[in-house]
Amino acid sequence: MAKICSFRSFRLFLRKAPLAVKLWIRKELENNYTLSVQQLTFPTYASHGLKKLIVSNPQLHSVLQEHIFAKLKQIMIDSHSHPQFPQYDQDRDEMIRRAFDGEMEIQMICVGTDYEMSAKAVVLANQHEGIWASAGLHPNDNLQEKLDLDLYRKLAEDPKVVAIGEVGLDFYRTTGEENLAFQKERLVKFLELAAETGKPLIMHCREAYTEMLEILDGASTLFGAEKIRGVIHSFTSTWETAKKFLERGFYLGFNGIITFPPSSASRRTTEGQVPTSSLEEVVKNIPLNKLLLETDAPYLSPVPYRGQRNESSYLKFVAEKVAELRNTNLEEISRQTTENCKNLFKL
Repeated sequence: MAKICSFRSFRLFLRKAPLAVKLWIRKELENNYTLSVQQLTFPTYASHGLKKLIVSNPQLHSVLQEHIFAKLKQIMIDSHSHPQFPQYDQDRDEMIRRAFDGEMEIQMICVGTDYEMSAKAVVLANQHEGIWASAGLHPNDNLQEKLDLDLYRKLAEDPKVVAIGEVGLDFYRTTGEENLAFQKERLVKFLELAAETGKPLIMHCREAYTEMLEILDGASTLFGAEKIRGVIHSFTSTWETAKKFLERGFYLGFNGIITFPPSSASRRTTEGQVPTSSLEEVVKNIPLNKLLLETDAPYLSPVPYRGQRNESSYLKFVAEKVAELRNTNLEEISRQTTENCKNLFKL
């Protein structure tokens, strides 16, 4: 089966060619041929412009085959990671290189959790092709931050910011009616920002699914359902709950939790007590075009790295588990989930 490679990835591989070859190829492809399609199919060279160029120039074909086509890899997108976090301060470049240069090219959404981490996400995204950012305030990671929505609004203006998040509700670590009301109040402000900017939401929801659905419904009524969209990251509830989010147009994100072996009737994770059969039922039944892969790195490392620092290069273990549960192949999972990310985040 032919591999699918985005034009962005094609440009990345152009950098591997010698400088003179690289400049000439870029000139030919970008100035003399219209390659407006979102994807190019290799090695069949489906784009008529590229095919015409190669057929008419055997030398170019040889150069491309040696320096580019032979190195093209399938892409997957880690829809939720935190490469800007301090856990990577000693080896961030190496970690990113492992994601880009592995068996599969793993691109990533660098997710903000407060203003400082959101600003760092934007800086990192602008340093790398294949990394995008989101801006948001996690419900309880930084309770000391005094929310200034204008600061987040300014970050969202950057072209590399593709989402608002992560934002949401976390009733696992937060108790007391006053604190819970405070979370809901901040969430509504970010829902308004998402509607205003037209960007999708990256939602954190922990032991608060009922309340989350109520708030999303209210926001949809207030701002318009078409403006309240996004992904429920690290989904860990039941198929019945999943259907409610799917009915509202949301995607669901799955990470290393699905690779954890069952312990009696359930898995004990940082998300609480998660019934193994319930989560696997969701993965098996969710329409594939609404499923996103994620690592939540540096947290929730999949088997076989459970308990160690996570990173985006481990996304393939999540994808392999999804493929196993759905009785399909890794190529299909990587292709469709990558397409899902592109559709949701407009990459």
